[in-house]
Amino acid sequence: MNYIHRRTISFQNLNSFLTLYRQDQDQHRLISTPFSSVFYCTKGESENQGKVYQEELRRNALWTACYAEDYIIQLYLADLGTTRERRKLLFDVGSNKGYVLAAWKSIWSPQNGVNQRSLGKYLSEKLLLSDCGVCNDCNEPLLSTKVNISRHMNVSVEIHAFEPQLSNYGILHQVQKWTNDTYLYVHNLAISNHTGTAVLLKCGRGGEACGLTVEKNLTDTERFLLVNVTTLDTFVQKFQITEIIDILKIDTEGYDPLVLTGANLIFKRQQIRLLIFEHHHVGFWASIHLRDVVENLDSKGYTCYMLGKTGLIRITRCAGEKRPPALRPDQWAGQPGTRAPHVWVSKDGKRLSTLDLLQSGWVVLAEDERWCTAAAKTSEQLDIKIKCFQIGTDVIPADLEAFRTAFGMETTGACLIRPDGYIAWRSTDIPTNPLHTLTDALKLVSSAKILA
Repeated sequence: MNYIHRRTISFQNLNSFLTLYRQDQDQHRLISTPFSSVFYCTKGESENQGKVYQEELRRNALWTACYAEDYIIQLYLADLGTTRERRKLLFDVGSNKGYVLAAWKSIWSPQNGVNQRSLGKYLSEKLLLSDCGVCNDCNEPLLSTKVNISRHMNVSVEIHAFEPQLSNYGILHQVQKWTNDTYLYVHNLAISNHTGTAVLLKCGRGGEACGLTVEKNLTDTERFLLVNVTTLDTFVQKFQITEIIDILKIDTEGYDPLVLTGANLIFKRQQIRLLIFEHHHVGFWASIHLRDVVENLDSKGYTCYMLGKTGLIRITRCAGEKRPPALRPDQWAGQPGTRAPHVWVSKDGKRLSTLDLLQSGWVVLAEDERWCTAAAKTSEQLDIKIKCFQIGTDVIPADLEAFRTAFGMETTGACLIRPDGYIAWRSTDIPTNPLHTLTDALKLVSSAKILA
């Protein structure tokens, strides 16, 4: 893969876990706990974490992409002697070939002999799949060698593995038979922020880098596949899952923010103890800042940490990464999160500012009329008032190039502006299906849902 993954991890009421885990100062993944509001980093602590993070990446570019599974051990230790010791509910979204669930089973069901190495051997010898995973999972040290685990402890472990890729779903189905585990449920489902169908980029057998896409070219069956999709909120409601989910791991190749949006209710009621998700610059991460996701989790009581090969670095209210300096207003050019710029235009023969078009609802500005068609349909689907102004037809800029520069758009791009005049989302050009793209973007930034 040509991008760096980063992992995020989140906890609920696990003070003992964090006490144990923070002894390792070098790890970089994100952890979230519901007691975040009482802690802030000093400027010096924040700067030091940034230096540590950059140094770890310099030594090992995959430091946080291929993180240590020691978090499982710490969760195991934290639960000893508690009511959660003998019951585990685990969700693996984007399960691929099942190496994560094998690591889980090696701790909580060691008597079955399932671990990353035995899974790798099974895949190679029985399914003729000699793919050890992007992170060389089948050669990872066994977790059972790092902690004394009772093989006689009667732990009830229920795992839900979600995998939309048909070839990998077939592999997981065989893995389920091999483990002979009636409480390992494999679902041929994509998880996102809506329920229905979506288009998935096809991967070869055992492939790990193919996720959902905004493309709708279903005639290209060699590259794309139509799959069923649902939200985590819908899933737990359908199956009446009301107990605590101990671990939720998300790996959806750039669509993790949509999975989190579709789990709003279960996060709001703090039904998740530990969350791990992937962050990079693929898919929706290209237009969504990690800071916004972290702050949203913080508002629900979760603290995020960067999770890496050797330790943790706190993110929530204690940014560990070096960030570029904030841009001055005169440097803004239509970036999401900035105020929409002033540009002189004419409408119905009257000279106006672009600001006069705003603050009466959601607004889309675009030169290509296909965006306005998409905006009308999105407005109907989400029951949200959206005005679309086609630049060059509804509104005439005094200087078209100055307008494009001010909003950072090409001739086929579009800009979505919030009712308060701030830019919520932007596309520099037009995708194959602007309706799907615009609808997903508006659902994400407004928490709107498609009307039944």
